Amino acid sequence: MRWVVLQWRASLIGRWLCLLVCHPADGDLRKLLRGCQSKNIKLTSAEQLTLVAPVASGFAYMEDHRYVHMDIAARNCLVGAHNNVKIADFGMSRKLEENEDHWTGPASLKIPVKWCAPEVISEKMFSHASDVWSYGIMVWEVLAYGEMPMKGINNVAVSQSLQKGYRCPAPPGCDGETYEQLKKMWSYERAERPTFEEVHSNLMAILRKMPEKRDVRLQSPHPPCVSGQCFAKASAATAIPTPGRFC
Repeated sequence: MRWVVLQWRASLIGRWLCLLVCHPADGDLRKLLRGCQSKNIKLTSAEQLTLVAPVASGFAYMEDHRYVHMDIAARNCLVGAHNNVKIADFGMSRKLEENEDHWTGPASLKIPVKWCAPEVISEKMFSHASDVWSYGIMVWEVLAYGEMPMKGINNVAVSQSLQKGYRCPAPPGCDGETYEQLKKMWSYERAERPTFEEVHSNLMAILRKMPEKRDVRLQSPHPPCVSGQCFAKASAATAIPTPGRFC
């Protein structure tokens, strides 16, 4: 199952280049999480993992095709019908060449420091492994209802804190097995981090063992889109959203 959200088609109408995109009706994932917090809606652990675990399959698809997202965060995932979360905001994304395992950006490149792996902060070195780190932060955001990661630590001090072994603490209600997976994603050495296929497999295995999973939709009722061929189906699927209990 693939969960890459922003499928598009471009067409030339007269002198204008028009871009058609899917429109997930419920905004970005962080907005949904903060809404839950403000309305005092408590999500079960299974509901939280259901929002993010399947999305790792979309990032695995990008990894297979050598694309690095470079800006993974809850604010950059969109929520559609049935609380179906998909990847968006590919403005920084870059395709690696066949002989590359990373891309190094200019020193002046602005980055969201608290979502970034140590090598991105210090060297602007982006890779699939740095995406895994950022995805781990996104999972933490979901478990923490959209709170700011590393709250109270300024951007300048983040790199030093990470070098000393600091990681975002487990949010209230986060089970030990899930947090262990997060710590693997936050391994200081990028070679020690799991691939997205491994992340997806591990998180889905945890999800299936949760006792409350029987009340949660583990798969989208709509075909996930990974190419323009699915555009029409995706548009139809999101045109009349079904209210979820998170909204």
